[in-house]
Amino acid sequence: MAIPEIGDLAPATAVGRVGRAVFRWSACSGCGKERWVIRNASDKQCRRCATTAHALTVDKSPRWDGGEPELDMVTDGPRLGKSGRHTYVWTACPACSKERWVMRRDTGKKCKRCAANERDLTGERNGRWNGGVRQGTDGYRYITVYPGHPLFEMAGKMLARGKPRYYIAEHRLVMAQHLGRPLLPWELVHHLEEPKDDNRIENLKLLKFNSEHLPSMNVQRVVGTLQARVTLLEAEVTLLRSQLSGT
Repeated sequence: MAIPEIGDLAPATAVGRVGRAVFRWSACSGCGKERWVIRNASDKQCRRCATTAHALTVDKSPRWDGGEPELDMVTDGPRLGKSGRHTYVWTACPACSKERWVMRRDTGKKCKRCAANERDLTGERNGRWNGGVRQGTDGYRYITVYPGHPLFEMAGKMLARGKPRYYIAEHRLVMAQHLGRPLLPWELVHHLEEPKDDNRIENLKLLKFNSEHLPSMNVQRVVGTLQARVTLLEAEVTLLRSQLSGT
């Protein structure tokens, strides 16, 4: 296709589009960029200019003019040598007050150094501390402990981000605190009722050996199967009664 001139018309298929619309070769009223647009939209701005214009009307923050930035000034990524169309804000780290450019979505977050230092903090010193509780994929809850804890000898070791972390299953911890002593490795704590994270002492039973645990688990499994069977039979009886009453 020859180089089009301003005002030239072409069908959609001729400009690599689909449908039956007619396109006009038009220049953006903002930046002068020439491109194919639908004939009825030939006087509109290109997407980049329209996006920038919308941001300027919505964003009331002061724009950075290239001089010394001040807090809450905003600018576009390309002006900072960054790719993309993200808006950047000159803001201060809430921890060390270091001022720097950050994406608008990251406003209020700590700088990289402060965030790294926070990751190295453990326990309540870490701003993201959640009480040391972790829900395991096995349904049990685990509590974080540190050397010096009176029951630390019961802890198991796990790696988190390459660093050792020590956990005790909450139901074992509750029973040990109730007894006032660490549990022996072969002692088991059995949940009398589901779910597994119901770790009230009333719902826990200490078993001395695994041979005591297996029968209780088998009983629970059989009871669960029978309950499901009873529920199914009750549904079948209800269905049969409705059919009989209809006849």
